[in-house]
Amino acid sequence: MLEKGSEVGAHILSGAAIDPKALDELLPQWREQGCPLAEVPVTDNQHWILFKAGKVAVPHFITPKFMHNTGTYTGSLGNLCRWLASQAEELGVEIFPGFAAAEILFDESGAVLGVATGDMGVARDGTHKPDYTPGLELHAKYTFFAEGVRGHLSKEIIRTFDLARDAQPQVYGLGIKELWDIPAEQHVPGRVIHTQGWPLKETPGSNGGGFIYHQAGEQVAIGFVTWLSYTNPYLSPFQEMQRWKAHPGIAALLKGGKRVSYPKPDGVLTFDRLSSVFLSNTNHEEDQPVHLTLRDPNIPVEYDLPMFDEPAQRYCPAGVYEIVGVSEGDPKFVINAQNCVHCKTCDIKDPTQNINWVVPEGGGGPNYPNM
Repeated sequence: MLEKGSEVGAHILSGAAIDPKALDELLPQWREQGCPLAEVPVTDNQHWILFKAGKVAVPHFITPKFMHNTGTYTGSLGNLCRWLASQAEELGVEIFPGFAAAEILFDESGAVLGVATGDMGVARDGTHKPDYTPGLELHAKYTFFAEGVRGHLSKEIIRTFDLARDAQPQVYGLGIKELWDIPAEQHVPGRVIHTQGWPLKETPGSNGGGFIYHQAGEQVAIGFVTWLSYTNPYLSPFQEMQRWKAHPGIAALLKGGKRVSYPKPDGVLTFDRLSSVFLSNTNHEEDQPVHLTLRDPNIPVEYDLPMFDEPAQRYCPAGVYEIVGVSEGDPKFVINAQNCVHCKTCDIKDPTQNINWVVPEGGGGPNYPNM
């Protein structure tokens, strides 16, 4: 097993309410084996509908059974992954943290032969540094790709074998997750609160919900997920923009959209993006090739900037992208790859699909502790 993070669980950011059915089947004694998930069973489950002026609690008997969280547990998914890794190693599974799968290997017939890890010690200009180590080829009878919802190798597999044919288009959601320390008197281990409504319903074309999971150690995990809807689910946002550009009036509106004015972070409940990136313990070797590649380096300034005011500088949650030099009349697209938290938002949301996320040097990226 290859793990591109510095350790198993390093890239996992999720407080979760987990149904232990699969654990019961796989490791029946997990509760007695020191699994951190066993510490906090769900003891109180609530569902709120939020309004700007307050909330309404939905009676338990009205909510669907799958939302009751009966028999579930709350905890850090990262910590659960770390514990599962230790169980796998006891069974003889070899796990290699800090090694990213960078390339798919194919045999002469075109079948998947395995993967190759990325080279280590390559400078930003492509030259080899003194500690250069070439990647390793790993051949296997079966190769299982488990890269999350937007794996860069999985994209190649889908394209190579036309796996998206006759399939519905993939739909993605943007999530915001936080870990809060709260006063002990406000903490109820095992309490779960799910919400819907305000403020997401006030945003046209969006939907979503949130959760609050009271975990161990006077911590709560808080999250929000939004889904943005488009007119035609079978067109990407860029394709839809291209379709409407044929109408001069619509094209003018697209170019002159009203800029949203957001309140400045107060440093108490809200924080700037780079401060939050710092808390993620994100680290990349700075002298390495930029892993956020551009299919055409001219598109950000020549097309995305005049058409969309280059949205990458706003949709990236880590402030990786910025446009500089506009006031001097010489705009340049800057990529601060060292800030990347590996969320793949840019790879998904870039309107021209010009940004292609590839793996950085092994071990790079966020290191989420106890999240």
